Amino acid sequence: MKSGIRSIVLTIILLIILCFSTNHLLAEDKLTADMHGFLRYPDINGSKVVFTSSGDLWLASKDGGVATRITSHAGEERFARFSPDGKWIAFSGNYYGNEDVFLIPASGGEPNQLTYHPARDQVVGWDKDSNIVFRSIRKAPFFSWSLYAVSIDGGNPEELPYSRAATITFEPDGRRVAIVPTYRSFRPWKRYRGGWAEKIWIGDPEVPAFNLISHTPADEKFPMWNKNGRIY
Repeated sequence: MKSGIRSIVLTIILLIILCFSTNHLLAEDKLTADMHGFLRYPDINGSKVVFTSSGDLWLASKDGGVATRITSHAGEERFARFSPDGKWIAFSGNYYGNEDVFLIPASGGEPNQLTYHPARDQVVGWDKDSNIVFRSIRKAPFFSWSLYAVSIDGGNPEELPYSRAATITFEPDGRRVAIVPTYRSFRPWKRYRGGWAEKIWIGDPEVPAFNLISHTPADEKFPMWNKNGRIY
């Protein structure tokens, strides 16, 4: 009887040790995966590329090699965009439970907060006057995405003259812009074909007149200008 009880106790102890070891290995695997992270939201300027990994911004050569971490806050930084002259990097930082626009030297340093609104402020890029363009849902009553520009010196952001827009790119040698009114990049709807499908519109804001160039029911987004006037 005693030997039977002893066997049961030993079996239970071995099972406990096995479960602990398995959980420990799984935890190590997760830590390793978190340390490597995913490389997301890249932007390139000249020979440099900036991207997000493990919630921080990293700077590297476009030819590869060692990447240098340029932010280390516990909050997440994403949507980094180089200034046209390559001296600055604008990004959205979730430092206080909400995304705001921040600016940092391209070589790294102390981030400078530029927006303070309780709505999400997500960096889109830079305009031709070297202002930072970001999207936000701060406008009542519908709280749709609208575009704003803020100076590198801060101050009150200026709403851009597009009643509804989430992304924008500027024609390199002209006055036209390409905008996408909706934004679904973080929605889990596969093969979506509804009214929120992302469409590209092109026009001159000084006219103003815009033409739809997307004619499929699926998403078409992230427009990029080519020098010959074509859109990718």
